[in-house]
Amino acid sequence: MKKYDGFIYGNGLSLNLLHHLKPLIDTKKQYLLNIDDFLKAFISKELNPREENKLFSLAYKSKTIENQKYFEMMRNEIKKYYNIHDANIEYWLGVDLFREKDCGYNFGLIKTIFPMLYNIWHEILLDYLLYSKLDEAILNFENSVLSIFDEHPIIFTTNFDRFTDGLKPKHLHGIFISNIKKLEELILIHKNKNEFLYKCIWGWNGIGKLNFINEIKAVDGYEKYFDFDFFFSKDLKINNLLIYGIGFQKSGYLNEISQVMPKYKKPTIGGIIDEHILVRLKALQQQGLLHNITFAYYSENDLEYYKSLAESEYFNLQNVEYLSTDNFNFSI
Repeated sequence: MKKYDGFIYGNGLSLNLLHHLKPLIDTKKQYLLNIDDFLKAFISKELNPREENKLFSLAYKSKTIENQKYFEMMRNEIKKYYNIHDANIEYWLGVDLFREKDCGYNFGLIKTIFPMLYNIWHEILLDYLLYSKLDEAILNFENSVLSIFDEHPIIFTTNFDRFTDGLKPKHLHGIFISNIKKLEELILIHKNKNEFLYKCIWGWNGIGKLNFINEIKAVDGYEKYFDFDFFFSKDLKINNLLIYGIGFQKSGYLNEISQVMPKYKKPTIGGIIDEHILVRLKALQQQGLLHNITFAYYSENDLEYYKSLAESEYFNLQNVEYLSTDNFNFSI
């Protein structure tokens, strides 16, 4: 197999790692491995006291009767959301974007608190993995990933998580905050009284995410949480780029429309949650800064979808290869 000098990876790599770690984890704690299972344990009051208290203390400063009442209200609102959807929040907020008053849950609240819930879940799970002395297994996994690259690869990730930070990736969309003590620590800047930017980029299409990126670039100190070299650097040169674990999922609202208007089933600008990455790939190729692209696909459906994106009139990527994830023996 050829060596790559560039890598962009998404949640699929974290899922792969956690899948390998699962047999090493007490079955009673395996709900921690998945954000959905974690939040379902929360709404069912099945978290242990430490995990429950961590959630409470981040949402509210003191354990008053009033705050406990609001905490239970939050639990109930999350339950309403889970009666309908799952933790694929960017997709589902897109689905409900134009019907937020009739979506069956508190759209504004869920949109606001999910980044906090994800960050807390991540910190609890990461602490547990280290407590369980799985750092060596994680290092082995990272080394198995690095084995397919040349000596000095350029590595980017769309992930907020730090599970594979031994790869020294550049975080395109921000990063979860460690040792978080209060919700305010997740906020990069307040735009006004009611609007703010998180230290992670959440959005339901690539256009919106690119707008967030441009806003964040204007904030002093943003580089501590975001690395935008992929989008803006003039010195970026990659010969063989591997893309792994990024689904390039269709925006929720467009997927809904496409069910009744088949013409929207084809790739369309504004219709893909992470399309800003594909747009940048096209631009890099046009500038002669990126030559070969390999998409790692998990299933035949993934393969066909990646082909439709790469060959579409909007992206028209060149020198593209498709390899099954089975070709990459990432393991612990």
